[in-house]
Amino acid sequence: MTQTKTAEVQKYITSLAYPCSRDELAAHARRNGAHADVVRAIQELPYDYFTTPYDVRDAMKQ
Repeated sequence: MTQTKTAEVQKYITSLAYPCSRDELAAHARRNGAHADVVRAIQELPYDYFTTPYDVRDAMKQ
């Protein structure tokens, strides 16, 4: 995933409580006004579950 996309995703998930699932992550981003391409990028992450924001960042690098 590109650096721009990573920053864009991070913008919409800043207030999320962890741990959470990929579906919860996508729903949270959607509620915060994320564009469809951002939500799609979250839904395509390789992990199903995230315990910290760092897990999201790491998944986005893959």
